[in-house]
Amino acid sequence: MARLGERLNLAVPEIAWGICSVVNETMAAAARVHIAEKGFDPRQFTLVATGGAGPVHAVDVARRLRMATVLCTLAAGAGSCLGLLAAPARAERSWSRRSLLSQVPWAEAASAIGALHAEAQRELAAAGVGNATTSWELALDMRYHGQSHNVVANLPLPPIEPSLQQRILEMFETRYRHLYGALVPGAEPQIVSWRLIGRSARAQRQFSWADGRSDRRRSEPRIRRIFIPRLGGFSEAPVYDRYALPPGTVLSGPLILEERESTVVVAEPARVTVLRDLTVRIDLQREGGDAQQH
Repeated sequence: MARLGERLNLAVPEIAWGICSVVNETMAAAARVHIAEKGFDPRQFTLVATGGAGPVHAVDVARRLRMATVLCTLAAGAGSCLGLLAAPARAERSWSRRSLLSQVPWAEAASAIGALHAEAQRELAAAGVGNATTSWELALDMRYHGQSHNVVANLPLPPIEPSLQQRILEMFETRYRHLYGALVPGAEPQIVSWRLIGRSARAQRQFSWADGRSDRRRSEPRIRRIFIPRLGGFSEAPVYDRYALPPGTVLSGPLILEERESTVVVAEPARVTVLRDLTVRIDLQREGGDAQQH
């Protein structure tokens, strides 16, 4: 970085922040596009940081997306493992059959979805999921005839019969209007594929440390200099042991929370709260100093 800085006439910290800034903007841009494709505004959401490096980048990514709140979960670096343990079992099957909604072969559709339902039930049963605790959903990939992009109409699995046509039309039009603001006059809705999704019931799970980390006594934070992007330079900030912060703790950023699985970097003015389940909630502040409202 020093060699690159010589070529660009920039100091090493400026080069390092430039690299980090490009990474953060790339992540923010990807999220911005994904959210827009779903017809939403990023400001409507809270950013949840997982992965070992997620809490390092999350606050700056949220700032770029104009999100008000960031949640850094317990053991973010082990999030994939915890998710695998906590996520409900799921089976998904699809049937590709393109047809105008007005010309759906309902008998054929009922037979195909029935066969997929039985197959998915067997898979979930093999995972120890009983049918009584399974919820079923029908997802239809649809578009207006002649278009190339699909929208998804979701509804709880109903009997597959002609009376379903009007309900599907209403779901499609609601979703299409949400995404694009208006319907296409005179165009015919078309089903491209049918998807059947079965999920086991969601279980509320509570994780805690098994090695006594959360029993540590809170100590005074260390103070060190960290890079503050809005200042374009370094400033002193407290560095806390996250494991020693009990639920209900309220702190003010800028600050850093250190833990074995990750590091939470709050280089912006913010209200930082440790929630009951040890999730860290970060409420970013406006330039005037008040926490943004979500």
